[in-house]
Amino acid sequence: MLDTIISALNNANIDVWQITRRDIESCELFFIKKKLDLRRMKKVCKYDVKVWHDMDVDGKKLRGEGNAYIYPGMDEAEITAVLKSAYTAAGFAPNPFYELPKPEVENLPDVEFDCEKAALTMVEALYKADNHDKGFINSAEFFAEKCRITLVGSNGMNISYPSTDIKGEFVVQCKQPQDVEQYRSFEYSLPDPDSLTEKVNAAIIAVEDRANAVKSAPAGIYDVVLTGDHMRTMLDYYLERADASTVFAHYSDFRIGESVQGEDIVGSKLNIKLLHNEPFSAEGIRYTDRDLVKDGKLCCMPGQSRFAYYLGVEQVGRYYKLGVDNAGMPYREMLKNCIEPISFSDFQMDAFSGHFGGEIRLAYLYDENGNRSLVTGGSVNGEIFSCQKDIVFSDERYSAYDYEGPFAMKVKGVSVAGL
Repeated sequence: MLDTIISALNNANIDVWQITRRDIESCELFFIKKKLDLRRMKKVCKYDVKVWHDMDVDGKKLRGEGNAYIYPGMDEAEITAVLKSAYTAAGFAPNPFYELPKPEVENLPDVEFDCEKAALTMVEALYKADNHDKGFINSAEFFAEKCRITLVGSNGMNISYPSTDIKGEFVVQCKQPQDVEQYRSFEYSLPDPDSLTEKVNAAIIAVEDRANAVKSAPAGIYDVVLTGDHMRTMLDYYLERADASTVFAHYSDFRIGESVQGEDIVGSKLNIKLLHNEPFSAEGIRYTDRDLVKDGKLCCMPGQSRFAYYLGVEQVGRYYKLGVDNAGMPYREMLKNCIEPISFSDFQMDAFSGHFGGEIRLAYLYDENGNRSLVTGGSVNGEIFSCQKDIVFSDERYSAYDYEGPFAMKVKGVSVAGL
């Protein structure tokens, strides 16, 4: 099929293109409580083709791009027609000309990864924690995938590498003293049973606590301790504001070499790294671990290569995984005179406004001696511009598919709506 697509591109007189082929094997398992309800295995091959349409308008070079999706069973004539349509469409939405990333040539060996075995390993890990008196797992879904990604381009790019992923979701429930359900998700590059067991155990404890929580925290200004995935969501602010497309569109005032935390930093100066789970970006840019923010100052602008070209900065690719090198305080010492949200209905960070928050489903409220009470209801409403100078990170570490770094961060002076 790859040769057929290239032949069709030539027939359509398309000179600049990139083909992405994905050979996917997957296993999907669906459970109701501890009973397997559905098992599904897949083996598919997908082709995406990006084409570029170059033109000259009033002496100005322009470049438009379009996408075509090639399905199994299509013959060369059908493929040619789809590609011509994408090429024509690309001519109606041109952008200022930009160079494509430097072509790479690499063929990385396959990895040992049995999808069904990987899924069953995580099933065992998940239900290992289902041993509490009141809380239990109501349902769970597992998705294990092995993919060989091949990138071929008209510029000489020829890359092939493996990618693995195992993710899923589960619902925990507690019926007494009130019936409560909470949703959780997980994702890993490779099976990590210990991490999943720990996550599920914490989720069941949380749903039991939520079933016992009846009061909301008094409204006021609090120090807020964010942990795990909620903390990673907070850090999206820096990744999105540093993105080359955001800077190019003037939605962000971030500049390389300048502070992203403002002046007179009282807490930790941020040290954030860009990490990768795969060797190449979707555009064929070779990933390397690199600094995003060092001592509070911006080091690079990740994102789509087109916008990096316009800005005249290095084309480093679009990253999704962050690493944080900061530390400074034991987690237990953070838990005084603060509120620690454990679960939200939906915790969000708006990178454009700097606003973060969400409705509280369960939180722990700590007094000056570290004594804890359960609260529910109300909401967290903060604004990162006013509190990022005082951020403090925990010494304890946490690892996830899209994050490696401190387990917790303390953000001071955040508004909490309650009673």
